[in-house]
Amino acid sequence: MKNFTTDTYEIKRKIINFAKKITVGVGQVEKKFIEDIIYGISKSKSILLSDISDALIEPINKVNTVERLSKNLMKNISGSVSENYYDLVLNSINMSEPVILVDDSDVIKPYGNKFDSLGFVRDGSSRKNNCEKGYKVTEMVALTQNKKQPISLFSKIHSAQEKEYKSTNEVTFEGLTSVINTINTKVTFVFDRGYDMNDLFKFMYNKNQDFVVRLTERRKIFFKGKWYKSTTLRDSRKGKIKTKVIISR
Repeated sequence: MKNFTTDTYEIKRKIINFAKKITVGVGQVEKKFIEDIIYGISKSKSILLSDISDALIEPINKVNTVERLSKNLMKNISGSVSENYYDLVLNSINMSEPVILVDDSDVIKPYGNKFDSLGFVRDGSSRKNNCEKGYKVTEMVALTQNKKQPISLFSKIHSAQEKEYKSTNEVTFEGLTSVINTINTKVTFVFDRGYDMNDLFKFMYNKNQDFVVRLTERRKIFFKGKWYKSTTLRDSRKGKIKTKVIISR
């Protein structure tokens, strides 16, 4: 029990110290809010404000804590918080050969009626890939040097119902530009098949970045003077490529 208590306080101290480092230069109200949110989510293992409020154990009514957190969530986070965050996490990335994974996900709210700009997205967890009420999430994470978990460099929830919304691709290019400017060196980006598009290829070439894309079956490739379907070239080389794979533990 003694060791358990010690470990708990050590984890709490690390969380609070991390929150303090990324809130350097911001006001006390925003600083406390960010510290409470990070600690509350970590302790409760939930993103529900009611659960976070329970984890904080404030000497006031729970409804007042929820209201305080809710009001602060409606405000934009100071730009200095992002700058402090990047300064902190870039030390964990292998800057000589940075690898960034890019993918889209979704947040489904099938019973939601009052959420702002609630749109319709494909439910990736459903067998029939049904459309449900919800939001699109674009995420870009970097592999770390010594940790098993990647680090988030760009994360944005968006919906086609938002005013002045253009497209998912615009959000993707926004994130790629942000990551490239933040790391400020050549990066290898890894994309799934949903990113097999000429506009992305042109963007990456113009930015002089390396990238790997999982091609769709409809993609045609010009090889040795002829055009081939990507699946044809894939099948012709299946089992004929020898490479070495090293998994670090």
